[in-house]
Amino acid sequence: MDLTIKSLSRSTKYYKNNDIIKYIVYFISVAICLGYIINNNLLPLIFFIIFTGIIYYLNNNLIIALISSIVVTNLLIALKLFDNIEGNENIRPDKHETDKSREKNNQRPSPSKKQSKPPKPDARTKDDAKAEIDEARVKAVRIRNTDVASVPST
Repeated sequence: MDLTIKSLSRSTKYYKNNDIIKYIVYFISVAICLGYIINNNLLPLIFFIIFTGIIYYLNNNLIIALISSIVVTNLLIALKLFDNIEGNENIRPDKHETDKSREKNNQRPSPSKKQSKPPKPDARTKDDAKAEIDEARVKAVRIRNTDVASVPST
């Protein structure tokens, strides 16, 4: 098999014009964009869209633009370059940074739904529980006796 520029250009023409590959790349791109939106990763989403537009402007082939932007965006996410951008704190606050800022301000963390626990019941012994049950039974018997006593006899 001879690898020349002509053979590579023929194989890329096949992949450019294949409808199945085109729809697979479209589907993956839409899924990645929805994943960025759901996870509130706005900077990678914006970068993905802008980079795709630039590559499409230079190449006029949407498939190559989408594939290259998928690769470059995921590479930058893996290198965590989007986390180090200044001003990113307002878009997506980091858990450790918010804890550090609270420590600086000497504030107590606000309770969130995930951290809040239901209040624990009072610690009671078995004897206390038995005493309460006995008191409830005595009250129930008294109520029955008063109801029976208040009913006029026939």
